Amino acid sequence: HRALLARDKPINFVSRANGGLNFDYKIRLQDHESEYTGEIEIGTPGQKLECIFDTGSSMAWLFSTKCMEQMCARHTKFDGSKSDTYESKSNEMSIHFGTGALIGSTARDNIKMGGVVLENQDFGEIIRPIGDVFSLEFD
Repeated sequence: HRALLARDKPINFVSRANGGLNFDYKIRLQDHESEYTGEIEIGTPGQKLECIFDTGSSMAWLFSTKCMEQMCARHTKFDGSKSDTYESKSNEMSIHFGTGALIGSTARDNIKMGGVVLENQDFGEIIRPIGDVFSLEFD
């Protein structure tokens, strides 16, 4: 997939919905050799975060103001209390990667990426990151 993504170039998504109208959405991804990061907005009003676009997980995970771990202080954190559309699902979750693990809870809010708004999108709020991978430069 690296051949498809030139460094600092946007990925274009085209949708042919709504009677054949074309919509051109662009997400600027930064290539960090082992992962790609890009900006999203979450909540209403939108809070901007620089996130890893991880194809190894089926759910978006975001650092949360609920996290009190020192590693979380390195990242911009999502604050659900500042979003009019935030909904806590209160389900505890954990996920293990080859490079670490996350412990958190599920929530729902609107997420905007490259002009596309995903309404009522479920995601995980990171409460406890485990592993050195979370010390990298992303939110």
